[in-house]
Amino acid sequence: MTTDPSRLNPPKFPGTFEPADAADPSELSEQKGTVKRGQLRRTNRQGTETKELICEAAKTILREEGGEHLTFDRIARVADMSKGTLMYHYGSKNALMEELMERYRDRLAKRLSLGMIEAEMIESKVKDPTVAGFFEWYRTFHEEDASNTAYGLSILALSVKNDRMLKVLQDWYEELFDGLRDSKAGVDGLIAVLALEGLFFLRHFRMDMIGDEEVRAALAVMERRCAGEDVPSAL
Repeated sequence: MTTDPSRLNPPKFPGTFEPADAADPSELSEQKGTVKRGQLRRTNRQGTETKELICEAAKTILREEGGEHLTFDRIARVADMSKGTLMYHYGSKNALMEELMERYRDRLAKRLSLGMIEAEMIESKVKDPTVAGFFEWYRTFHEEDASNTAYGLSILALSVKNDRMLKVLQDWYEELFDGLRDSKAGVDGLIAVLALEGLFFLRHFRMDMIGDEEVRAALAVMERRCAGEDVPSAL
């Protein structure tokens, strides 16, 4: 019996391929990996955007309503999302508050950095760049609307009974004062920063019942001392 050659070598039809034409498994694996990485980046981006919405909603509540109204139900309503979505990103209120404090600390650090840049631009004579930055930071802060301090006041009030929140700011201030121990402005630099912190907190609580001229005079005396000048302390 003669075997039909076509049965041994069946013709190829459109859409079929020989095993030799198959895609390289390593290429397929690489393509799958690329897709997964793209999906992961997209998921991470969406997660970051959702967390931003949550934090902005929480900040709005703290600024306009106060810490006593900072509940997951209220945050979800302001952020226009489900409570489940909120809890997916922040498993507890404490976790959210710690994130808010970390962002507040970063904001303080940024404001100080901007003050240092401003001091450099105006060629401040203060010997220590951090101290010089504090002076310019306070000047900017003093010119802002006092109502802008509401958020800072609320977040600081919340930290009083939350050790983990408190530790975030304590670490920042510890690093700040460690740097001032070797300040080129000497003890006058430390005195200036302590005085400026007092002015910051007085303004936070709207207790800075002192005239602008008196503030400017006090800043001028402290700056001259931090520049190494021998000046009287009297206003």
